[in-house]
Amino acid sequence: MLHIRGRDTYSCEASALVLGLMQKNVSPTQRIHLHCFTGTLDQVLSWSAAFPRCYFSILGLAARFDEVQKSAVRGIPADRLLVETDSPYLRVLSKKAILRRR
Repeated sequence: MLHIRGRDTYSCEASALVLGLMQKNVSPTQRIHLHCFTGTLDQVLSWSAAFPRCYFSILGLAARFDEVQKSAVRGIPADRLLVETDSPYLRVLSKKAILRRR
C-alpha cells in the first residue's frame, strides 16, 4: 500500500519518482494499492502498465475532484477501483459542507 503525496496538486513528480523506484525493485506481478489516489489519467495508465495488479482507492474527497482527477477516476478499470473506508479520518463531506469550504 502506497500513499503518495507531492508538492503539486496531482503529485505528478512524486508519483513518477515512486513508480521508477518500484519498477527497479519490485516484481511487475506484485499487487500494488495506491491509497487515497488523487492523481491524473496518465498516472493511472503508467501504474497500470507497469503493475497490472495495481489497485487505486478513492476517498470521499472525490466529491471535490477537478476535471483532471475525474478523468483519472473514469480511467481506472472497475476491477481495480477501491473505495476508502478510513472513517472517521477521511470522512465524506455533504454537498453543503463542500460548498461552504469553497
